[in-house]
Amino acid sequence: MKVCLLLLLAAAGGSAAGVTDEELWVLTEKLFDADVNAVGDQLTINLQGEGTSGDLATGPLFAVVPDSALSGTTIKLLRQVQDNYIPEITVAEVHTADDIAEQDALLDAMMNTQVMKLTETFLHDNGLLTGSLRVKLDEIWFTLYVRSGGKLGSSGFENTFVGELGTGEVIGLNNWVSFYTEEQKNYLDYGGWLRIIDLGTKGHILLDHFEWLAEPKASGTMFIGTSPELEMATYTVCFLARPDSLCTVQMDNQQFNIVTSTIPYNGKILVDSAYPEI
Repeated sequence: MKVCLLLLLAAAGGSAAGVTDEELWVLTEKLFDADVNAVGDQLTINLQGEGTSGDLATGPLFAVVPDSALSGTTIKLLRQVQDNYIPEITVAEVHTADDIAEQDALLDAMMNTQVMKLTETFLHDNGLLTGSLRVKLDEIWFTLYVRSGGKLGSSGFENTFVGELGTGEVIGLNNWVSFYTEEQKNYLDYGGWLRIIDLGTKGHILLDHFEWLAEPKASGTMFIGTSPELEMATYTVCFLARPDSLCTVQMDNQQFNIVTSTIPYNGKILVDSAYPEI
């Protein structure tokens, strides 16, 4: 099984080895510095109760999110794409031409950022990617696959940047923009926090628990305030350099892990899930 995975990774333009931890630390610090679309300094969060279970928060996590924090090009486009998904894995997704156009607009906008330009150069220089990063992002993040117990409609993007509902549990939902949007709709009930890392003016990383559409998430981790391109770039690098294992990165002089899991589907290796671990 391991040999098959390595062969598929090679065919897909990725590699499971060849990049040192130190090189990953240097790269991700550069990506963090280049994240000019971060809005962490505009957000106010209300952590409330600390603990692993029970509803320890009487109010939402996001206390203040001004319109300006959601009006940047990539965050605005992210919200449009997030709205195109059905949470239940038992329901097949049907994406219209307009949905695909919104997805393409998001990828194009992210590829125009310095974050993604640095990422593409790094992946090429280290033999982790052949060809276009734009094409690779489209493939590994947006290709639909069947999750166990579900129908054709899951994807790495939906899992990580939107969220899915399995049988009695929340799967993914590791993006702050989606979290905030669902809070605003009264679909998500924040329950409290377990750990937080401060990333200065650009944001935080938070380990918390919550309920979404009445289903529980016992613990979930997300960046707060960072741009979608920083998150997708970091996850993609780790997906290609450290698939199905811990990937140590560094931002704001702090080290933590990124976890990515892969799923083979129709001869491709796709993103199953991705999130920071603290």
